[in-house]
Amino acid sequence: EGWREWKVGQELITARGGDAEDNSATGGGHPGAERLATAEAMHEWWCTHPNRSETAPCLHHSFVQQHKAVCGEGERSSDCLRLEEEHEMYMRERQDLASDQAQSREMHDAWCARPENDGTGFCEGWREWKAGQGRGDRDEL
Repeated sequence: EGWREWKVGQELITARGGDAEDNSATGGGHPGAERLATAEAMHEWWCTHPNRSETAPCLHHSFVQQHKAVCGEGERSSDCLRLEEEHEMYMRERQDLASDQAQSREMHDAWCARPENDGTGFCEGWREWKAGQGRGDRDEL
């Protein structure tokens, strides 16, 4: 089935259209709900390990969590707009995008190396994404 993409803050979430098989436990809604819940669990797992809270994936995850809390689903308040502006400015100031991407890849690889995650759709999608990198199919993480 085809790939679908959603933007959460600055994070591009990519999921297969068929991921909606059972997303009732994760809030349902769109076909990527299960994948989004898995990505959130992966970030929580990764970012609670010592010395990782200041890595790019964890800083971004922290922003996404703040964004959900401050901005919610409704009209964007002045606090929400300020938070988005601060994050955008912070991201523009980051100089080492290659390092940020390497940290994100390391997190995904570590998550998918865990036996309980190995055969999941999330990790299968991650491996397909990585394989596509060599062919230039997908250029965003």
